[in-house]
Amino acid sequence: MGRSLRLSFRTGVPLRIHRGFDFRASRRQAPKIDAGLPRGCSMKRSVAVFLAVVALACAAAADLKGLGTLAGAVIGANGKPIVDARVTSQGADGTDPQSTTTNEQGRFFFPQLKNGYYDVRAYHNGAWTDWKHNIEVKTGKQTEVKLQLPARTKKSK
Repeated sequence: MGRSLRLSFRTGVPLRIHRGFDFRASRRQAPKIDAGLPRGCSMKRSVAVFLAVVALACAAAADLKGLGTLAGAVIGANGKPIVDARVTSQGADGTDPQSTTTNEQGRFFFPQLKNGYYDVRAYHNGAWTDWKHNIEVKTGKQTEVKLQLPARTKKSK
């Protein structure tokens, strides 16, 4: 038993137990442990950061250009809902005019409007409501508006 047992300088386990260890190979210096990320990950990390920034930018852009709804009711001077009133909506700058009519409950809807400011008014039996200006329509939200027709004036002879 003149043979001495050599232990691994890293693990303290006898070398003959290590599989794949070549006893004839020259001693190499142990590899250094790098606490940071491997250099191959820098490209992956850069791509991941880029994709995260793009995703946030797309979410912000979608928020600004999303769709909302303008809805409300047209009521008469007596406070009762007006059926079949013509409601007109347009951008606050006068662009994109649209119209619709009220339903049996005096309600109207302008679905899928771009995020922004709108003007709206109603017409029924020769009477107009005042314009409601700069009504903000927000993405994913329904903006409610109440339009009241004025009392009919009797014509004098």
